[in-house]
Amino acid sequence: MRTLIMGVVGLVVLSANLSAETIHYSADVVPDHSSLQNVFSTHMTPGPSWSVSAGELTLTTTHPATIWFGNHSEVDPVPWDLADSSEGNFLSVRAKLAPSSSNWQLNIYDGNYRSNLRLAPDYLAYFTLAGYGNSYPIDTSEYHVYSILLADGRVIYQVDGNEVYSGAAAAYSLKTLVTVGDGGYSANPDWGITTGSMLVDEVTIITHIPEPSTLVLLCMSAVGLLAYAWRRRRRLS
Repeated sequence: MRTLIMGVVGLVVLSANLSAETIHYSADVVPDHSSLQNVFSTHMTPGPSWSVSAGELTLTTTHPATIWFGNHSEVDPVPWDLADSSEGNFLSVRAKLAPSSSNWQLNIYDGNYRSNLRLAPDYLAYFTLAGYGNSYPIDTSEYHVYSILLADGRVIYQVDGNEVYSGAAAAYSLKTLVTVGDGGYSANPDWGITTGSMLVDEVTIITHIPEPSTLVLLCMSAVGLLAYAWRRRRRLS
């Protein structure tokens, strides 16, 4: 079992704040496995499925069905909380889309602000004050590391450690969550209808990040080192 709570990345953040929490998921079992029931909120409507093979999680769905995992304050809640806006929440996911897939999502809502990445064929859409009017061209059929830092009303989006956007986040007070997967509800032609599969091999969540503006690079570097260690361990096992 390679899912860690308060793991290597957590040690980096804990040096500054003992309340920081880190969860690392390496796709060794599906997110609703009994060993993870206190780690991840999960939601799956009839139709979608997930499976794990060789450290790779495959989530499959068709519109308008739903499949996601993470932490949702209202749906299947788990006993850990996201930080409020004065601190920071960080999500890093190494993922790719299967052929003919679209509109898979990565989200952080901290109760006051929201952030969202949408993986679509050939591009990444990211949510700002202007909505989804921004996109970043990328081959989403290949593995990339997508990351979000949401803290104190600001958001940073990165792909493979390269900044895509940094600026003010959109206000949103209706939900608190961090999720990976598909909301299942989108029929907006600008977003695309979610179909097909997203493959995930690593997820890292860090909450209650102290002084996120100064520690974000440290956190992202630690995530990269941890990801490298996990991939090396897989090759050697």
